[in-house]
Amino acid sequence: AADLVDAAGPGPFHVFGKGEEGGGGAPGDGAAVVGDALGRGLRDVRRRVLPPRREGHQPGHLHRMGGYGCQDDTIFCGVFDGHGQWGHYVAKAVRESLPQSLLCRWQEAVALASLIDGEKRISDCQFDLLRQSYLDVAAAVDKELCRSRRLDAVNSGCTALSIVKQGDLVVVANVGDSRAVLATTSDDGDVTAVQLTVDFKPDLPQEKARIMQCEGRVHCLDDEPGVHRVWVPHREAPGLAMSRASGDYCVKDHGVISAPEVTQRRITARDQFVILAMATDGYI
Repeated sequence: AADLVDAAGPGPFHVFGKGEEGGGGAPGDGAAVVGDALGRGLRDVRRRVLPPRREGHQPGHLHRMGGYGCQDDTIFCGVFDGHGQWGHYVAKAVRESLPQSLLCRWQEAVALASLIDGEKRISDCQFDLLRQSYLDVAAAVDKELCRSRRLDAVNSGCTALSIVKQGDLVVVANVGDSRAVLATTSDDGDVTAVQLTVDFKPDLPQEKARIMQCEGRVHCLDDEPGVHRVWVPHREAPGLAMSRASGDYCVKDHGVISAPEVTQRRITARDQFVILAMATDGYI
């Protein structure tokens, strides 16, 4: 159990159990566990894995939709962790927009593909259709934030980590440094943690190269060794501790992007549940 907490990272936690809708608001504990989707282990997780809620953490937002797209075997689950003065509102805006926008775009893509390739080939390209839908919608949601007059997404933003599970296929889309961790059973019966996502930190080689190519800067503060942050060219701002985010327009011209990394995994009988965990840092 302790290994699962370590793998999920420093952020606090929240559990989605069977029958919980989790439709909105701030998840005082900061993460979601997709447990009923995999069918096992929830009450035991609550008792043994999840630490108490931490004080002082800026609330993020979570969202869960069972029967996603009117499909009984499909769910959507996501966490959106805000940072900056308006981060709570940016996270709320992304949570409200992304699930439905993704569903519409995905259904349009499936309908078009079925006309071109026929119904039988849709299952073969389901991941590709969902991946492209995620990329399109992430870009569209980011543009919505830029145009919004209701909130400031220039110096505030959020992570966006979500899972779509359809049958035994799990598709994970990650923007930022929130984390998805799969609990799976080893040959000897122990539950082990498998991280499904990359923490998009500014010091990752490909992320740092992109930022520097756009004249952004990556370095640590003297009193924060090991915490790499993104800075604009000629002043010590904003100090963003991730390389991908929704919002944060002050660094979008300097290599910070909103494009998610989208991956897939087939769930087996060994897999127990997935934890979606929020990080606790953002801006200085």
